[in-house]
Amino acid sequence: TAAKALELPYATGTYTGNGDTISIQTGFRPRFLIVSAQDLVSQDYYIGRIAIIGESNFQKMVSFHSNSFSVKWIAAGSGTPSFPRLNAAGTVYNYIAFR
Repeated sequence: TAAKALELPYATGTYTGNGDTISIQTGFRPRFLIVSAQDLVSQDYYIGRIAIIGESNFQKMVSFHSNSFSVKWIAAGSGTPSFPRLNAAGTVYNYIAFR
């Protein structure tokens, strides 16, 4: 039931990258995330499409908010690490957000 879902210590879902900044609603402030791209068959390294994210790592790419998280695309050559690639335009990502 919906009430049971609200009691879970995590939320799961998918989002499609837009190549800019995207906000994903979770209904709570995540403590950490696991994000992976569904499409791992590409020229990128696998490690570049999988991430375990806490509030103290990947701060330039991921922000935590009271009921969501935001993921920013960082272009290669910007002086900021471009991996993991968590918001490539058109790529579908799976996530687990933990309370």
